[in-house]
Amino acid sequence: MKKQLSEKETQETALLPEYGRKKLLTYADSFMRLAKSFYGMETGETQEDTDVKTSRETYLWQKRLMENRGLLADHLCEMSRIMTGIAQESYHMKPMGDRTRYHIAKELKKRGIRLHRLFCMTNENGKLEVAATMRARLPEPGEGEYTVADIAGLLSVTLGVRLSPAAGSTSLLADELSTVVFEEETRYHILTGVARVAKEGERISGDNYTFCEMGQGRFAAVLADGMGSGEQACRASELVVELFEQFLESGFSANGAAQMINGALLSSTQETDVSTLDACCVNRYTGACSLMKAGASGTYIKRDSRIEMLDAAGLPLGVFGQLEMTELRCELMHGEYLIMLSDGVSDCFTRPGAEALFEDMLARLEVREPGEMANAILRQAIYQSEGRIADDMTVLVLGLWENGGC
Repeated sequence: MKKQLSEKETQETALLPEYGRKKLLTYADSFMRLAKSFYGMETGETQEDTDVKTSRETYLWQKRLMENRGLLADHLCEMSRIMTGIAQESYHMKPMGDRTRYHIAKELKKRGIRLHRLFCMTNENGKLEVAATMRARLPEPGEGEYTVADIAGLLSVTLGVRLSPAAGSTSLLADELSTVVFEEETRYHILTGVARVAKEGERISGDNYTFCEMGQGRFAAVLADGMGSGEQACRASELVVELFEQFLESGFSANGAAQMINGALLSSTQETDVSTLDACCVNRYTGACSLMKAGASGTYIKRDSRIEMLDAAGLPLGVFGQLEMTELRCELMHGEYLIMLSDGVSDCFTRPGAEALFEDMLARLEVREPGEMANAILRQAIYQSEGRIADDMTVLVLGLWENGGC
């Protein structure tokens, strides 16, 4: 299909009508102006007056007020950025030839599916997406159902591009109109493994994690370690994980999401609402990884017997108003692993020579399944601490393989 389309036939089309675009841009400009006004308020006198005009209590109150203004300004800037991005977002629409559309509709009709609309587009990453609006009749007794995955196979053969249903798509069509988006298949697929144990004497772990598909070939792993252990630590880390995932899915940048969550923890009445944040976003088209850390342990990359460690100094979320986030980047290839650890695991290897021993153990690991690897790492950490579990321990392992590879 790509060969059949000329440059003249490809048309860039905005996702929003012009009126809606202008309204969003106006809102974005308003948020940015408001943010600048809050930033401007920070230039006032804040130092403690040596002539005792201002008490220490007043000084601390003013300082906290300015920090809150700065946080609010940062949040408004992030909202402005998202609105501007949505307003300016556009897709390259690719018209589908009548013969191609007729062939697809005919094949679907044979399988009890009626095609209403079908169009192709190239997303911002230059990858093909196909949106199909369809409905399916109820199958006859003994008749098998034609799944969305089967439709992806039909489209792949017809269009000459390997497609798969987008994340969150339904697996079966119903007897009502519904639109399914098919994305160009990624180069890599990811398998994950988890091993975790709560601190001795605790029923609940203070660590929380999530793996999530974010669309357009992006995959995220998030690990948070709440302050202390038990239920209170679990609530703090659970809030961080859930909000971070929701913000990413809503279009926030990783840094913007972290800043928003930091503000939420700071405004909490519980002084123990502090949590680390360890996030990794992987592009499954290229293998590029972006890591963001706030008070988190180092991340290890296993490339056969070679081990690399990525680390960044910093404080957890919920400590200071101005959060200093460190973003690290790396590249993963077929058969390589990314290993994320909570503090309870990394603290087991703080004695002299223990870190080198840990890296040597990782290099000699021959298991390939991520779950088995995570369990092996956790067992080694418990062994290194002489069988004691002094803190919550969590190990996340991501393995990257080319589609069609093993």
